[in-house]
Amino acid sequence: MEKSTNSGLVSILSLGVSILAVTLAFLVSGPQGTSGTNGQDGESPSIGNNGNWWIDGEDTGIDANGDALSQRNIPEVQFDLSDEEFTALNAPSPVSYASLKNAYAQSLILSQGFTGIATASELMSISNQEGKYVLTNDISFENYTGWSPINFSDNGDYDFFFSGIFDGAGFTISNLDSDDLDLTALYFHYGLFEGLNGAVVRHLQFDAIDITAPEIDGRFPNNTGVLAGVSIESTIYNVSLANSDVSGFDYAGGLFGIFSESLASYIDIDQISITGSSHLGGFAGFTGTSMLSHVNVNVDIVSNLSFIGGITGSSFETSYLNIEVILSIVATESILADDQGSMGGVIGSADGDRLVNVFTYGSMTFEPMVDGYVLYDIGGMIGDGVNVTLVNVENYIDISIHMGSEFNALIFKSIGGIIGSTGFATLINAVNFEDVSITYIEEDFDFDYYVNNSDAPIEYLGGIIGYVYGSVNLKQVVNFGDVKGVVEVGGIIGSTGSGPNYFNQMLVIDEVANFGEVIGIVLVGGLIGVSDVLTNMIVANFMNHGDILGNEYVGGIIGFATPAFNIKIEIFNSYNVGEISAISFAAGGLIGASYPNDVLYDQFFLFPILGEIFIHNSYNIGLVSVDSV
Repeated sequence: MEKSTNSGLVSILSLGVSILAVTLAFLVSGPQGTSGTNGQDGESPSIGNNGNWWIDGEDTGIDANGDALSQRNIPEVQFDLSDEEFTALNAPSPVSYASLKNAYAQSLILSQGFTGIATASELMSISNQEGKYVLTNDISFENYTGWSPINFSDNGDYDFFFSGIFDGAGFTISNLDSDDLDLTALYFHYGLFEGLNGAVVRHLQFDAIDITAPEIDGRFPNNTGVLAGVSIESTIYNVSLANSDVSGFDYAGGLFGIFSESLASYIDIDQISITGSSHLGGFAGFTGTSMLSHVNVNVDIVSNLSFIGGITGSSFETSYLNIEVILSIVATESILADDQGSMGGVIGSADGDRLVNVFTYGSMTFEPMVDGYVLYDIGGMIGDGVNVTLVNVENYIDISIHMGSEFNALIFKSIGGIIGSTGFATLINAVNFEDVSITYIEEDFDFDYYVNNSDAPIEYLGGIIGYVYGSVNLKQVVNFGDVKGVVEVGGIIGSTGSGPNYFNQMLVIDEVANFGEVIGIVLVGGLIGVSDVLTNMIVANFMNHGDILGNEYVGGIIGFATPAFNIKIEIFNSYNVGEISAISFAAGGLIGASYPNDVLYDQFFLFPILGEIFIHNSYNIGLVSVDSV
């Protein structure tokens, strides 16, 4: 069953303090003036009591509510919490065991048959796969050598993973170090436990852990995490990890390498670093068909490949509820591979995931100093997302890419403040506060290669989404950050383009605003840089307040609009007040240009401009200038 929107969505939106609702209420309708007088600020559009738009102290005579032509039936956005999500989101916080540790542990031993563990030796001696264990003391591995992951088989078989209850009683396990590992055994999965299957781990703390996946006889463990290499159908509750380092290969995370069909709640991961190749995350390397709620992560991640996330490197059909991430990714010449991508503040690559009440902070900095470096699908929350839903999310991660000088053949594609690229996404109450930027030294910039090349190597930058290759629905979405790129740059979306499995796409954009400055060279817009020939679009109640600058095809709403046969772009009740500046040609207060261009579209003769662009009750009051040189 599904919880109703009233009982679920209203509840979750009340949990976080967000300026979004206040911002949109002010922006969508404008400040209220009085009949016969101007709006409160006298500059930006406002609605007087007579119901008309007022601009710069003048009654425009235009009904702000539009008329019959502007009352477009916009597809309704629906979002409901499942029963499980509702329960997890509203679960009470755990009891503090600071003063109750021993009493709590003894009660489990006496009344529920738990086995007490007081030393590292006793911990390493766990022998009952289905047993119930509780810590009775803080345990340090500082003077312990020859430890090995707790397992019950010698072949990594999931059926032999720990399936009992491990209760930390609020005590701490510390100083577990791979330098003291027993190297005589072969480990298939790597952590304190090799794996969990149907287990419960609760009230446990880790501190000062250094886990490095070992190479033994030319073989590496598949999955690496402090708590376990793998978790299957397990419950993790009230667990913390601090001041620790995890180094693996593929599938490495703060607590798990793989987290599948499991539940984690009230998890605190602070001041940790993750190093590895691909599928790396502050919580897990991969998360699938699971639920995470009330999770805080502060992590630095270093990788030379792809699928990197503040929570998880890749994810499948998992719910993320009440999540806060502080992420730092710094990629420099010393660690760069030729190809990196799918990096997000929460998830690197997402498929069917749901994010509710999620907040991301920090920075993602790339200094590509090698020829041929490729960077793609980078987002403040999700790198690449298919069938994803984000509700009440805010990004404070700054994304900056520095081209440097004297380097060639760099490729940067699909970079967004919230999502790098997406095929089918719904965003409700989503805000990006930080910049998305590509910087270069002008005198070293190869204009012919990066701009005039028919296959632009640097493209698709957006304040919210870099590239849309399916269909999206945006409701109450705002970008405050500056967006600086090269080709196909937008305050909200960089570009659209149909993927191989889709024919016509549909973008529904309602109550959306851009306040950031948008700078590019070609195809630059306050809403979107360019709309593909197969992109249907409904834009209602959009507003752009940021200045838009470029060489050509520059628009307050759309830089370049190209609807093909039977494709329609509809714009209602929208406006631009930012300055629109083009150096060469094709600048417009609403749309920079709309016509076929065989330089931009090789399929010109397959897609002649036979579609429709319908604009109603929309206007521009920003200065539009073309400074031809």
